[in-house]
Amino acid sequence: MLVDDPQLDALDNQLEQASSAAGWQQLLPQLALWQGPGNHFSVLKAPDVYSLAAWWYDGLTIGVEETQ
Repeated sequence: MLVDDPQLDALDNQLEQASSAAGWQQLLPQLALWQGPGNHFSVLKAPDVYSLAAWWYDGLTIGVEETQ
């Protein structure tokens, strides 16, 4: 899950997230990343947390066999 860093502007957030995603994808090519709403702090508060919960719940429907 990727969310914005409130201390960075839009371009720097894009660059940071692309770098982070590339690093994780090298370690886990099958990893699916999600761009979450808000930032590191607001993603755990309403209304952003509802999007996080929906994404998490949808991920639970994927079987372990499908991720390998």
